[in-house]
Amino acid sequence: MSKINPPDFLIIPRELFLDPELHPVDCLIYGIIYWFEHLKKEACTASNNTIASVLGIKPNTVQSGLNRLEKQQYIARTFKDSSKRVRF
Repeated sequence: MSKINPPDFLIIPRELFLDPELHPVDCLIYGIIYWFEHLKKEACTASNNTIASVLGIKPNTVQSGLNRLEKQQYIARTFKDSSKRVRF
Protein backbone atom coordinates (compact mmCIF):
# COMPACT_ATOMS: atom_id res chain seq x y z
CA MET A 1 0.00 0.00 0.00
CA SER A 2 1.39 3.38 -0.96
CA LYS A 3 1.67 6.15 1.60
CA ILE A 4 -0.86 8.92 1.18
CA ASN A 5 0.55 12.42 1.44
CA PRO A 6 -1.66 14.65 3.55
CA PRO A 7 -3.36 17.58 1.84
CA ASP A 8 -1.89 21.07 2.10
CA PHE A 9 -5.21 22.37 3.47
CA LEU A 10 -8.62 21.07 4.56
CA ILE A 11 -12.06 22.45 3.80
CA ILE A 12 -14.15 22.35 6.96
CA PRO A 13 -17.51 24.11 7.26
CA ARG A 14 -17.73 26.63 10.10
CA GLU A 15 -20.90 24.89 11.31
CA LEU A 16 -18.86 21.89 12.45
CA PHE A 17 -16.61 24.01 14.66
CA LEU A 18 -19.68 25.56 16.27
CA ASP A 19 -21.39 22.23 16.98
CA PRO A 20 -20.99 21.53 20.72
CA GLU A 21 -21.52 17.79 20.14
CA LEU A 22 -18.34 17.47 18.08
CA HIS A 23 -14.73 17.33 19.23
CA PRO A 24 -12.08 19.39 17.41
CA VAL A 25 -10.56 16.24 15.90
CA ASP A 26 -13.97 15.39 14.38
CA CYS A 27 -13.65 18.50 12.24
CA LEU A 28 -10.28 17.30 10.96
CA ILE A 29 -11.74 13.87 10.21
CA TYR A 30 -14.52 15.56 8.24
CA GLY A 31 -11.93 17.58 6.34
CA ILE A 32 -10.08 14.42 5.31
CA ILE A 33 -13.35 12.75 4.27
CA TYR A 34 -14.18 15.81 2.17
CA TRP A 35 -10.70 15.72 0.64
CA PHE A 36 -11.05 12.07 -0.37
CA GLU A 37 -14.61 12.54 -1.60
CA HIS A 38 -14.27 15.75 -3.57
CA LEU A 39 -10.62 16.13 -4.42
CA LYS A 40 -9.34 12.59 -4.78
CA LYS A 41 -11.79 9.87 -5.85
CA GLU A 42 -15.29 11.41 -5.64
CA ALA A 43 -16.07 9.00 -2.80
CA CYS A 44 -14.38 8.40 0.49
CA THR A 45 -13.59 4.71 0.73
CA ALA A 46 -10.61 5.24 3.00
CA SER A 47 -10.32 2.93 5.97
CA ASN A 48 -10.18 4.22 9.52
CA ASN A 49 -6.50 3.27 9.50
CA THR A 50 -5.86 5.37 6.41
CA ILE A 51 -7.64 8.42 7.83
CA ALA A 52 -5.77 7.94 11.12
CA SER A 53 -2.45 7.73 9.29
CA VAL A 54 -3.09 10.94 7.34
CA LEU A 55 -4.02 12.82 10.52
CA GLY A 56 -1.47 11.18 12.82
CA ILE A 57 -4.13 9.90 15.22
CA LYS A 58 -5.33 6.46 16.36
CA PRO A 59 -7.93 4.47 14.36
CA ASN A 60 -10.24 4.25 17.38
CA THR A 61 -10.23 8.07 17.52
CA VAL A 62 -11.34 8.07 13.88
CA GLN A 63 -14.11 5.56 14.69
CA SER A 64 -15.41 7.72 17.55
CA GLY A 65 -15.28 10.82 15.36
CA LEU A 66 -17.14 9.10 12.53
CA ASN A 67 -19.84 8.02 14.97
CA ARG A 68 -20.31 11.60 16.19
CA LEU A 69 -20.28 13.02 12.65
CA GLU A 70 -22.89 10.48 11.56
CA LYS A 71 -25.05 11.08 14.66
CA GLN A 72 -25.03 14.83 13.90
CA GLN A 73 -25.86 14.02 10.24
CA TYR A 74 -22.72 15.56 8.72
CA ILE A 75 -21.85 12.27 7.04
CA ALA A 76 -23.71 9.13 5.98
CA ARG A 77 -22.00 5.75 5.91
CA THR A 78 -23.11 2.85 3.76
CA PHE A 79 -22.36 -0.73 4.75
CA LYS A 80 -22.69 -4.04 2.92
CA ASP A 81 -23.57 -6.06 6.00
CA SER A 82 -25.96 -5.69 8.91
CA SER A 83 -23.11 -5.75 11.46
CA LYS A 84 -21.87 -2.46 9.92
CA ARG A 85 -18.33 -3.74 9.48
CA VAL A 86 -17.99 -3.97 5.69
CA ARG A 87 -18.45 -0.79 3.67
CA PHE A 88 -19.32 -0.57 -0.01
